[in-house]
Amino acid sequence: MRIFRSGQKRGVNTRTLKMELKRRSAVEAVIGHMKTDGRMDRCRLKGALGDALNAVLVAAGHNIRLLLRAMATLLRQLLRRLVLMIGAGIKVQDFDPLMKAAA
Repeated sequence: MRIFRSGQKRGVNTRTLKMELKRRSAVEAVIGHMKTDGRMDRCRLKGALGDALNAVLVAAGHNIRLLLRAMATLLRQLLRRLVLMIGAGIKVQDFDPLMKAAA
């Protein structure tokens, strides 16, 4: 059995091992953020089941934060486009096919 460390150059000849080491480096950063941002420093739930539930809840919170960030970016882009359209004097109805069919 061989042990590989990140940053290791000697003995890592295969492409698969290089990809696995890069992936591990990316995953370790996510776990570090989950520990600090998700308050995973202390588990207040009892027993092994509590430990498992705590990890799942921290992961769910992390995913929700990612979704909220993506939704905020999307909303920001939408509002920016609406402001540009209003400033240019373009009606929103011109871009909606349902509004054209009703008119």
